[in-house]
Amino acid sequence: MKKSELKQLISECIKEIHLLKEIGEMSRDSIQLGGEFYEWAKKLRLDVLNLVKLSKNKLTLLQIRPFDAYQGPYASVKINGNYDSIWTIGEENFLMIENLKWLGTVKQLGNALNGNTEMIQLVKTQFSNYK
Repeated sequence: MKKSELKQLISECIKEIHLLKEIGEMSRDSIQLGGEFYEWAKKLRLDVLNLVKLSKNKLTLLQIRPFDAYQGPYASVKINGNYDSIWTIGEENFLMIENLKWLGTVKQLGNALNGNTEMIQLVKTQFSNYK
């Protein structure tokens, strides 16, 4: 590779990095220790691990993944053998279980996963009201 080609490649990479910052992309590094969104990812991880305990292991945390600077990281999980995603929602410390269309606190979601019909109705209603 010629020096001019290398300079061009480096220039394009730098432009791409700036573009990613402008549109709010989140990288794997940004949710690791020392990263810009580490605390957000750490809180999500702790909340999901608490949900695992409360649900009596009906839920399994697969990994925390980056998404974007606006919606944050999300948890890739399995619930009763089915893949799903868990997102943090707003300032209310709510979590949203995407495919189940449930929204609630860790405690509410744990009770719903354990079959509490009142909690299932509540987290479904909170999801419907949120959208």
